[in-house]
Amino acid sequence: GSKSVGYSVENLPVDKDWNFISQREFTGKPRRQFNENNLVSFMARAQYSLLDRYLLNVAIRRDGSSRFGKENKWGTFPSAAFAWRVNQESFLRDVSWIDNLKLRVSYGIVGNQNGIGNYTTLGLADNKGYEFGNVFQMGYLPGKELSNPNLKWEQSATANFGVDFSFFNGRLNGTVEYYNTHTKDLLVKRSLNASLGYTTMLDNLGKTKSSGIDLSLNGDVVRTKEFTWTLGTNFSMYKNEIVRIDDTLDENGKPASQVAQGWIIGEPINVYYDYLIDGIFQYDDFDITRDGTGNLVYTLKNTYDSDNDGVADSPINYGGAIEPGMVKVRDNNGDGKLTADDRVPIRKDPKFTLSLSSTWNWKGFDLFMDWYGVSGRKIKNGYLYEYNSGGSLRGKLNGVKVDYWTPFNPSNKFPRPSYSADPAYLSAIAIQDASYIRLRTLQLGYTFPTRLLKNTPIHKLRLYATATNLLTFTEFKSYSPELTPGSYPESRQYVFGVNVSF
Repeated sequence: GSKSVGYSVENLPVDKDWNFISQREFTGKPRRQFNENNLVSFMARAQYSLLDRYLLNVAIRRDGSSRFGKENKWGTFPSAAFAWRVNQESFLRDVSWIDNLKLRVSYGIVGNQNGIGNYTTLGLADNKGYEFGNVFQMGYLPGKELSNPNLKWEQSATANFGVDFSFFNGRLNGTVEYYNTHTKDLLVKRSLNASLGYTTMLDNLGKTKSSGIDLSLNGDVVRTKEFTWTLGTNFSMYKNEIVRIDDTLDENGKPASQVAQGWIIGEPINVYYDYLIDGIFQYDDFDITRDGTGNLVYTLKNTYDSDNDGVADSPINYGGAIEPGMVKVRDNNGDGKLTADDRVPIRKDPKFTLSLSSTWNWKGFDLFMDWYGVSGRKIKNGYLYEYNSGGSLRGKLNGVKVDYWTPFNPSNKFPRPSYSADPAYLSAIAIQDASYIRLRTLQLGYTFPTRLLKNTPIHKLRLYATATNLLTFTEFKSYSPELTPGSYPESRQYVFGVNVSF
């Protein structure tokens, strides 16, 4: 069992019982807080090995958490894993270049209690200050979150398939892994109609599924007496989607989405729900004429086939006047007009991540490099659309330099600036690709030969210099592609050191 305790105390009298919930007591004295939670766990495990070739591991956990209601405090979570050392079989035992070849499969269920806080299921009241005569008093009212005494453990069931290998006396080794996870009873906040007096409630909602591939490969490119060069790489690809939110069905009898929450059936959990941008309107997109007073009139060319005869016979209806320099939005559902139905989910999470490390050793010198890359991550960049961040293209506040459209600079990336109002659809155009490649670590060292130290008490002496976050290559317009705009960026560090052994 384990206990987690957190508290903040000011002038706490030692003769008072202070094991209480802070929202339940007010004495007029300095604010005091104390909260705790208890987690009790039991586990049984059995292992079996046959001929050092077939390996079986079976386990079961029984966990109890004080955070849940009295009817759902306990959860049972079994798991099983099987491994087969293929290279120990007779048909591979004499293959000299195979050092290790193991196939494995596992299945297990784990529980999660971290989606809720302490006392969440108890229905706490919020303290509210008020004046009664000339005296300040403290009262209590229900908060905006409705308590849910029926909360229970979130559960994730994962099937895992893997291959471990090592060839050529360890010169090439690695792992290939595939996993598939189904999660149910997710601990999330759901929105409520404010007319009920509450706005949110923690609940066990829906189901999700995720899957991914992890690859790890390490090898000696060169291995000689004086020089070695080792490379290592890791590749990870991951995707997830929402299977069900609750028991609500749509008009087709299928699980219903909750677009207002950003939860869409069949789409990833983390998405932006917005329009797709097809660039900026140029002069060539219009038929240009003059009205009776000589003013230019811009009429969009026909791009929509209203009668499905294969010929465009009308322009897309944008619901207002369109001119060169404005944002061009995709008619995603193909109905010839731009509405909220043309918004689509845009995945935030990266498509894959990749790392590459390299180590050189030559006559006492060693050089280590670690590169890391992320592809396909999307971030809504506040520096490109928020007024207070200077991203509104009004020219009133300093912002990130962008290639905005002008008659003499027909950019296809950002609309023409507008002093009086924000250009339309800036929020959608601010969703940027935050892919990047970063040199995370670079280290150069030198180890002095033993012969130079033989007349000293020093057994080993090494000098080294390390730089972290040295280089980042990205088109994301912010301080860091790993953080949302406004967050404090990662520091670049330089370390010089000496390792001495006596």
